[in-house]
Amino acid sequence: MHADRRARRAPKRRGAVLRRASGRFTAAVGAGARCSRELRAGRGGAYFRHASRCFNLHYQANGHATTDKTRVGIWLQKGPVTHANAGLGIGMGSETFIVNGTELTGRFTAQVTQDILPPGVKTVPNIPAGARQLSLDRACCRFGEEMMLYSIQPHMHLRGKSMKYTAVYPDGREEELLNVPHYDFNWQIVYEFAKPVTLPAGTTVRVEAAWDNSTKNKYNPRPDQEVFWGEQSWDEMFSPTLRARDAAEEPDNPHPAARARVAAVVRHQR
Repeated sequence: MHADRRARRAPKRRGAVLRRASGRFTAAVGAGARCSRELRAGRGGAYFRHASRCFNLHYQANGHATTDKTRVGIWLQKGPVTHANAGLGIGMGSETFIVNGTELTGRFTAQVTQDILPPGVKTVPNIPAGARQLSLDRACCRFGEEMMLYSIQPHMHLRGKSMKYTAVYPDGREEELLNVPHYDFNWQIVYEFAKPVTLPAGTTVRVEAAWDNSTKNKYNPRPDQEVFWGEQSWDEMFSPTLRARDAAEEPDNPHPAARARVAAVVRHQR
């Protein structure tokens, strides 16, 4: 089971108060494991008076009756919040996909099932039964403005094998941002940088990932079956999330609209 959370802003009311909340978001992952996300000083998300928080829990059936006891912890920043936290997702049909060395033409995704795809988007090829390795060599995005990168969160399912992030700078230099050679679905880890990474305008982020649908993968529930892309744990997913902000974002502006500005600087690389 893993969790996601969203905010639902209440209708505008007179005297509404903006609460700048931040800290850690805690969710159960796997069998009793935990993860939390803690934002550094000065960063936070907007909590509005009379608004509600929505938590989306993803369960995985195991054939046994059980009882869920979910707890959520939210910590408020003690000091002033100067910048809004923002997340950018890579892998939603706006990037270049190269599958086992062959570049796909068109718009593709590796996250959702075929029946709910946006118009004009297709899923990448399925993982064949018994395949020792399927590689998505690159899912690239290019930033049109300078960005400050705070964290990375790789996400795949039970056949996930590895994921690596590389920054390709405008001058051609390459820098490895994160390498997870032995991905484990039971631990949904957010990797926070000790110091934010500056990505100059024109930087491309390349993500390389691999999946193992063979009997060599001890977590594989059915190596004899073809694997589709989707939200169920027995399907597969390629969700390499970056959390960053526009370096030009003005201080003391943690309003949700700032997230829209961050998303707007991502340019399709074609």
